[in-house]
Amino acid sequence: MEEERGTALSPQQGPTTARIIHGALAVGVLMVFGILAYLRTVSGPAVAGDAAGTLRIVAYAVLAVGIVMTRVMRGRIAAPSPARSREGSGADLAEWWTTTLPKAIVVWALAEGVGMIGIVLGYVIADLTVQVIAVAVGLFLLFLTRPGALEGPRA
Repeated sequence: MEEERGTALSPQQGPTTARIIHGALAVGVLMVFGILAYLRTVSGPAVAGDAAGTLRIVAYAVLAVGIVMTRVMRGRIAAPSPARSREGSGADLAEWWTTTLPKAIVVWALAEGVGMIGIVLGYVIADLTVQVIAVAVGLFLLFLTRPGALEGPRA
């Protein structure tokens, strides 16, 4: 007979789990940027000419659409009620994270994905400026949607 497992997180697990996932995504953006920036120094551009210009425009368009989509998806996450806010009990906040964490992960993955696409396109066309802008946008979107910001203002 299988043991039933609850889906609720303990008061400490909800915020902690969210922060670990969020931090891992942010570190992933920085790691990929570092690796591809290094590889760019040892290899030339994979694409040149008109295609590079087109990919540069595509990279900026992806970043712009990603900013809008992250904002739209962030708007779908309701803030915890005052009873569940940081002033409330830890159990209420954990319950809120149990229902909110999947939505938050989607928003964070979107923010990370936007940054990653820009980093890779910048690598392909050997344009460090595109890569740096992509990292900045990805990390900025992750900062705006950090767990503490989703939980609401601090008391």
